Amino acid sequence: MKMHNWMTTPFTLRRYSVSFFLFFCLFFCLFGSSLYAGRPLILDDFEDANLVDGPKWFLFGGLTAEIKQNDFTEFQHLGINSLRLSGTTTSWYVGGVGAYLRIDGSQYQFMKLLVRGTGTQSGSLQIELYDDDNKNEVLERSSSAPSQTLYDDKFIYTMDVTWMGWRVVIIPLTNFRDENSQAGDNIFNPSKKDGSGGLLQLQFVVFANQEKGKVDFLIDSIRLY
Repeated sequence: MKMHNWMTTPFTLRRYSVSFFLFFCLFFCLFGSSLYAGRPLILDDFEDANLVDGPKWFLFGGLTAEIKQNDFTEFQHLGINSLRLSGTTTSWYVGGVGAYLRIDGSQYQFMKLLVRGTGTQSGSLQIELYDDDNKNEVLERSSSAPSQTLYDDKFIYTMDVTWMGWRVVIIPLTNFRDENSQAGDNIFNPSKKDGSGGLLQLQFVVFANQEKGKVDFLIDSIRLY
């Protein structure tokens, strides 16, 4: 059997092979730890058609939340069910849903979810993450302004759902901004160290794309990476 002699390989080919190897090593050093730091954490994929346990969801405002069976012909990566959010408003705000989590989210860097729009006026989605800064596993809200917290951070990310059909949405957690600078330490630190509840709560707050309008879209497979 004839053995290949590396030294007889044309210099140009060897140069590009070495360059590719160095590029691969650099890419892995920069991004490998974040890509392979751990298994993705499923916050909810609605496969159990259950909004009461694992996690427990709650509803507020005039929003309607219901489990809807997916149409697999629309998108190949769908599970069995998704969460439909719909409603109407005369003043932008419709309502929201939230889930109690109390998990350690310190090792994750991205949130990924599937969103199905129903057109250009599907609605606006504000995603809210709450961490536990006073380390008591409880989210204390202001009695005068329930959307605000007294001691814990509230980080938000907002996007307009203006498309038709399913779309994969990936959000770096660094893109969430601190919305209540008067409370907490203003640092997103969802670790469960020293008695902290970590990432206490997730909320989806929904607005119409116009003052008098309606919202209607689906959410599925909410994960942290």
